[in-house]
Amino acid sequence: MKINKVAFGNAEEAFVEDRLCSGFNIIFSDDNNKGKTIVMQSALYAIGNEPIFPFPFDYKEYYHYVEIELDDKKIINVCRKGESFIVKTEKGINILDSVSELKRFLTRSGLVFPNIKKDDSVRIVDPELLYQVFFVGQDKKDSANIFNPGYYKKEDFWNLVYALAGVDNSSIDDIEKDEIKNKIALLKDEKKVLLEQNKILKKSTPSLELISQKYGNDAFEAKVKKVESIRNNIIDIKKRQNRALQRKTINEKTLSEIRALNRTPSTGDLYCLDCDSKRIGYSSGDKSYSFDISDTEMRRNILEAIEDKISAYQEEIDACTLQINTLQRQLQELFKDEEVELESVLLYKNEIIEAKDADTRIVQIDQEIKKLNANQKVEKKKTIDYSEKKEEIKRSIIETMNQFYKSIDSTGSLVFDDLFSKRSSVYSGCEATEFYLSKLYALAKVLGHKYPIMMDYFRDGELSTEKEEIVIREFSKLSNQIIFTATLKEQELGKYSKYSQINCIDYSINTASHIMKASFVIKLRKMLSPLMIKI
Repeated sequence: MKINKVAFGNAEEAFVEDRLCSGFNIIFSDDNNKGKTIVMQSALYAIGNEPIFPFPFDYKEYYHYVEIELDDKKIINVCRKGESFIVKTEKGINILDSVSELKRFLTRSGLVFPNIKKDDSVRIVDPELLYQVFFVGQDKKDSANIFNPGYYKKEDFWNLVYALAGVDNSSIDDIEKDEIKNKIALLKDEKKVLLEQNKILKKSTPSLELISQKYGNDAFEAKVKKVESIRNNIIDIKKRQNRALQRKTINEKTLSEIRALNRTPSTGDLYCLDCDSKRIGYSSGDKSYSFDISDTEMRRNILEAIEDKISAYQEEIDACTLQINTLQRQLQELFKDEEVELESVLLYKNEIIEAKDADTRIVQIDQEIKKLNANQKVEKKKTIDYSEKKEEIKRSIIETMNQFYKSIDSTGSLVFDDLFSKRSSVYSGCEATEFYLSKLYALAKVLGHKYPIMMDYFRDGELSTEKEEIVIREFSKLSNQIIFTATLKEQELGKYSKYSQINCIDYSINTASHIMKASFVIKLRKMLSPLMIKI
């Protein structure tokens, strides 16, 4: 993935950055507040990132546009305003009403958002977590935590890292493992009952104890918690499914209404009763975009976009149905165990059991236990393999971080043992810069990801020229697009021109605290026109 162009603005003022290359880019200026951070933030905000724009930039007032190129050379153009997105691919134009819709669409288009296990269910990660793999902003940094912590935690970031490394944790089902263990225990208990049937009423057994203490023991409470967890997950997924169904229905209705416009009446014309206009409009969900669908070509594009949205909603509905079915099967297994326990208790009441029936059942039990033990070994091996692979990836990333750190600061005292520092020793100044550079480098090197590596103010904390040269040399060896920003002192201007591999982009001429100009509006209009956006 490469970022080719970034633009933002409205009908009065705009800024366009179209000088980025596929290699190493450094955007620099002779002072702060020249727009470097806004460009970096706008590029990722356009493709769904949480906004962290500097004050007082009112990002909600502007269109944010980015052109990205995927590894297969396909181009995706995205424009965001508010919570709505217009996306253009080689297949056409799509109107998306949320970040959730965007990430699913981009995944289908080739910019994949991985799945991770979160709160006992498998979820597609949001842009705000994925982009932290390759982007470090200038503000709100905390080396002891992820950026914008809230819904996502540090362990979610690690799970994302493992997913990007090809280690899928979504198949490790703790509930299923526990159920196998419980089934084996119940079958052994039933076998014990059959073997001792003549002594059943004289001897206390685990099953009797289970029944008599059922509402007070830990096993029952744990089972109740599992049931509640599954039930809550089903409720959450059904809510998502209902939202998708509602949006699908609304879009199907809109599609039907727009198609009706294609039927030309034998007499008379369609017109607005309020203003007599023959122009008819279509707007995005949050009213950020509106389109004149009186035009035949525009109407055709809108119809295709809505049809694609309907298909996407149907995919989400189907995916939710599969998840709900899986969770319902898990519930059935939990309730099924309860039935086994009751059957086991009934055995105590049935004192007269034919020996041959008991023998047959014991053989069946042995076979079932053997099968469950085999399944248990498979699950155990999967868990062990997953744990070993996780440790191997983590070890490789941490080793690479430390190696990179030592290469730029051989006398430095830091020793990394995680992707995050300890809460009691948060890095700041030059140490923080070296930490984040080491982290970005290690993730790119070990994971081999193809995202652009972006760091705003990569010399923060007065990174020395000697260290800077090593950073440039090492990052130049990566195949990723690099986009760094820097603020230079007057005597440093022109320092990057000596590097043949660096594309130098000078922002020194920009007006302080106001990067946008009226002269860029025409250029922005041309960029937005293929997306059917008129400003």
